Amino acid sequence: MLPVRKLLARVPFPLWVLVLGFVCYAWALDNGFMSDDLVQLDQSGHLVHLRAQLNSAPNAFRLTAFAWFAGLQWVFGYQPVAFYFFSIILHCLNALLLRRVLVLRGIEPGLALLTALLFLVMQNPSEAVGWLSAVNELLVGFFVLSVLWAVHSRRYALCLAFYVGALLSKESGAVIMLLLPLFAWMPGQRNGRLNLPRWLWISLAGITIAFVARFVSLVETNFLIRSHFYSVKPNSLLVLGFSLHKLALPWLYLALVSALIFRKRPIQASASNLAESSERHTQGNELTLAAIWMVAALLPYIFMIYDTHVPSRQMYLAAMPAAYLFARLVGMLPIPWVRWSLVAVFAAANIGYLWLVKDAQYWTRGATTRALISILRTEQPRCLVVKNFPENPWIAKLSARFVPGWSPDMIKVDETAEISNCMVLRWDADQNRYLVLQR
Repeated sequence: MLPVRKLLARVPFPLWVLVLGFVCYAWALDNGFMSDDLVQLDQSGHLVHLRAQLNSAPNAFRLTAFAWFAGLQWVFGYQPVAFYFFSIILHCLNALLLRRVLVLRGIEPGLALLTALLFLVMQNPSEAVGWLSAVNELLVGFFVLSVLWAVHSRRYALCLAFYVGALLSKESGAVIMLLLPLFAWMPGQRNGRLNLPRWLWISLAGITIAFVARFVSLVETNFLIRSHFYSVKPNSLLVLGFSLHKLALPWLYLALVSALIFRKRPIQASASNLAESSERHTQGNELTLAAIWMVAALLPYIFMIYDTHVPSRQMYLAAMPAAYLFARLVGMLPIPWVRWSLVAVFAAANIGYLWLVKDAQYWTRGATTRALISILRTEQPRCLVVKNFPENPWIAKLSARFVPGWSPDMIKVDETAEISNCMVLRWDADQNRYLVLQR
């Protein structure tokens, strides 16, 4: 019988990533469309909406997400399982890209592999995978990692193209202009500093200036700003602190404590230890870079005023350096069984949390539309009034697109006039279902 290690080595790493990705997120495949997913489908399915999206914010900076929805809708129609399937695939691809960037950076292949797997199973940014409307976070992660891959591979034209893709995925794609100087000026573990050509910096700056100008020109159309979802407030630093704490709890704290308890003895001054001392100094640089990456990735979101920490989907980019920090701290542990026990507990706890907690949360979140669609399938198309609908009224109306014969204009939300010939439903939040008030 082949040893386990040799057996694992015979299977390509991308296949392991794919299998693990579906082990983590297969629960999402039957969740159906929920809340803003229906709006995204409607807007991306009609070219007439394209001009309006280009001239309003934040939609003007979500074009890759609209293209994603349009492409999958064109191929698969209203089949949510296909959308979730490709979101999981994209998450797996990002894990592979993260590993590749770290290897190009000079990180040991084993540590880069572990980082990719930890990022894959980390539950903190699960909303980016488990909620279809948050696919822009997956796309931003893809383009940011692609920029880092391109500069380390000296493919500078691709770097510019990927940067534009990041900015057209979400405004937070501009974080690249914070990360690139860090990656360029802090030497890698083996490869030294990146010497990027001056024309590349000038081109990146020009693209950024154009992006900022476009953002400013669309401020009056940006409902996130006009509705005061985001605003510059003194508590932004508190939001940053709470978000970092939420991202670190409990694993980074546990790994740090374990590294302190099981740390190796101090290095004795000798010629043979000079190389090891230099190696540790470089590792310290990488830890510092990862910590700054975490902070930089959260900065675009800390101006929110409706919570004390950023939502889980917006932690997606910050989860990448968090996974690296955990992997690096675990790698410092000199006792193998302690090291691998911590990794195993991390994986089991995160996967279990995804299946036992997150699955139930997203199933409940999609109950309003899922139950309404089920009722429409059992009724003849006619006037329908929905009372106490807890979300955007258009979400209820757009549910009609999933059932032949129904159309959005047949569904009225919280309307009382001329309902004598209408079927009337009321959403009961306590029972999490619709009650039929009138047929």
